[in-house]
Amino acid sequence: MRVFLAHSSAQASECERLVAKLRKRSFKVFYSADTIPVSEDFDRLIRAEIARCSAMIFWATPQSVTPGSYPLTEMGLASKRWPNPRNRVLAVLAGDLATGQVPGYLRDNIELFRPQGDLVTEVADAMVELRRRQTLALLLKFGTLFLFLAVLGCSAYAKYHYTKQARLDAIGQKLIKAALESPVYVDTCVRRLDNFSQYTHPFPVPQARCDARQVVESVKPPLLVVAQTGYGKKGFVQSVRATWAKQQRPAVLISYRDCVRGKPRQDRFDLKSCVAASVAQQTQATPEDVREWLAEQRDYVLIFDGIDDSASRERVFELIGDLFEFQKRGGSVVLTAQPENLQYVLARYGIDESADWIRRGLPTVDVRGINVNSVYRLASDYEEHRVDPKAVQAVLDFPQRCPAAHDMIQEWISQPKLFREQGTHTVLPVVKQMDALGANCAGWRSGVLGALLRARFWSYCHDELCNYRVEGEKYLAAAKELRDQGGGTDEMRLAAVAKEQGLKDADELAFALLSTGALFYDAGQLKFDPAWIPD
Repeated sequence: MRVFLAHSSAQASECERLVAKLRKRSFKVFYSADTIPVSEDFDRLIRAEIARCSAMIFWATPQSVTPGSYPLTEMGLASKRWPNPRNRVLAVLAGDLATGQVPGYLRDNIELFRPQGDLVTEVADAMVELRRRQTLALLLKFGTLFLFLAVLGCSAYAKYHYTKQARLDAIGQKLIKAALESPVYVDTCVRRLDNFSQYTHPFPVPQARCDARQVVESVKPPLLVVAQTGYGKKGFVQSVRATWAKQQRPAVLISYRDCVRGKPRQDRFDLKSCVAASVAQQTQATPEDVREWLAEQRDYVLIFDGIDDSASRERVFELIGDLFEFQKRGGSVVLTAQPENLQYVLARYGIDESADWIRRGLPTVDVRGINVNSVYRLASDYEEHRVDPKAVQAVLDFPQRCPAAHDMIQEWISQPKLFREQGTHTVLPVVKQMDALGANCAGWRSGVLGALLRARFWSYCHDELCNYRVEGEKYLAAAKELRDQGGGTDEMRLAAVAKEQGLKDADELAFALLSTGALFYDAGQLKFDPAWIPD
C-alpha cells in the first residue's frame, strides 16, 4: 500500500519514526522531508503522489489545521479524490487539538483516531487495520455471483505479487545487513562545510580525541565526503551507511575502480550498469529483480567512492554528470573524493552545471583522519590495520628526539590507510630509518622523511593503481626536482618534469603529489610544499 503522510513541520521527529516503522511493515510512504528533491516542482509532485496513493495519514495538530497551512491544501486534494474518506484517510489527533477544530470533511465522515499510548506504534497498527479493511472492501465489491472467480483470481495474483515483492524486499534487507556488518570508525576527526568551495589546505592535524558520531548520525544525502586518504572517507561513509541501515534505509556503496576494473579505458563510463552489477553481486539477486528494485530511486542511497587518481580524470565528468542526473530524478547521492585531486580536475575540466553542483551545491564533510590518542585502538582493533605496538610507539616517540619532525609525524600518523598490511610498506620502514639515526637527529630529513613520503606513495599506488617501487621512486625524484627548481608550479613545469622522469603526463605526476601533500591548492592556484620533500 502506498501512503501519503500529511503533516506540519512541527511533527518532523514523530514523522521520521513513523515512516521508518511503516516501511518495516511493507508500506510505501511518501514523506516530503526525505522524498522531494530540491529541484522538483513541489506542488506538481504533491498532486501526483496524492493521485497515486492508496491512503492518507492526516496528522491533525493545531499547526496543521491552521487556515493557510499546506496540510489543509493536501487534505483538499484528497477530498476531491475521495469524497468519502472512510477507509482512505486516517485522521490522527495529536497534542491538545479539540475535536471541533478538525475539518468537517474528516470530523463528519470518519472516526477520529487519538492514540492513548505510544503514538507512532498505535498509528502504524491503525494503518495495518486500514489496509486490511481496504482489502476486505475490495473483495466484497464483487458480490456473491463472482465470488469464487474473484477469490481464485486474487489468490493467484497475491501469490505472484507477494512472492515477487518478497524478493525485492530481500535486496534491500541484504544491503542493510552488509552495512551493519561493515567496520566503522567513530573516532575519525571530521568537520562539516556548507559546500566544497570552503575546503582549505593544509591538513589540520587533529589535536584531541575525536568522535564522529554526532556528524554521522545527523548527515543526510545529498552529500560530498572528502578525505586526504581513501580509508578516511571510506571509514566515514561506512559509518554513515550503517547508521542509515539502523533506520532501515538501504544504501548501495560502490567505487570508481569497481566500475572500470578490467575494462578498456576508451569504454564509456556506465554508472547504471555498474550499480546494477554491484547490487547483483552483493545480494545474489537476479538481474531482472535488481533492475526493478533500482528503478525506485527514492528507496535507497547511492554512495559512490570516486575521485582519487589520474586514471579517473578521463571519465570523471561522465560520473559527475550521471550522479547529478540521478539526483535530479529523485535519487539520493553521496560522492566521496580526495579533495586536492578533486580540486585539480574541477579546475582543469569543470565548466558545466554538474561541476558547479559539486563545488557549491552539496553539503560537504571534510574527514581529517584520527588523533594520535586513537592510533593504538586503530592498530589493535581492526585486523586489516594491525601493527606491532612497539613500532607504533617508536613513531609517536620520535618527535621527542627530533622536535622539528613533530608536525609531520602528527599529520602522517593520523591517516588510517598507512596501517594497512601490518605496516609492511609504511610504519615498519619508517621505524627502521628512525632506528638507524640512533640518538643523533641530524639527517632525519633524508632517511626518515624519505620513508614517510615513500609510505604515502605506497598508499596511493597499492590498489593496483601504479607500480609502487618503480613509479614511487619516479614521483620522489620529480618532487625533489620541483623543489630544487623553486618558484611556482604550473602545468608546463609538471609536464616537463614528468617527461624527464618517464611519466606519461602532467596529470599522472600531479595526482600522485596531490595525494601525498607535496602539491596542494590555495586560492585556486596549484602550489608546492617543500617541507614534505626529503633532502
